[in-house]
Amino acid sequence: MRYFALCLLVIVCIALGTAFFDKPPSKRKSWDYSQFIQQVEKGNVASVKISQDRKVALVEPKTSDSVIVNLKDDPTLISKLTSKGVDISILP
Repeated sequence: MRYFALCLLVIVCIALGTAFFDKPPSKRKSWDYSQFIQQVEKGNVASVKISQDRKVALVEPKTSDSVIVNLKDDPTLISKLTSKGVDISILP
């Protein structure tokens, strides 16, 4: 009986260990500004959420997970986004 309980405890510990430590936490992908503009011009960006200070954006591409972009001081950014039908919002 002790052997069975010990084996069961080992199995439970292994199962819990693999559940928590099997996958490393995913890091959010980032694009540099030029890559971001290229993707906008190709029509690959669905939406952009811009921080209030206009320094960072959370970009939702049409075909992949969201990415972070450090924005440049580009006075034409909004017009580039709107001309490609990108949904724009400001983060609170």
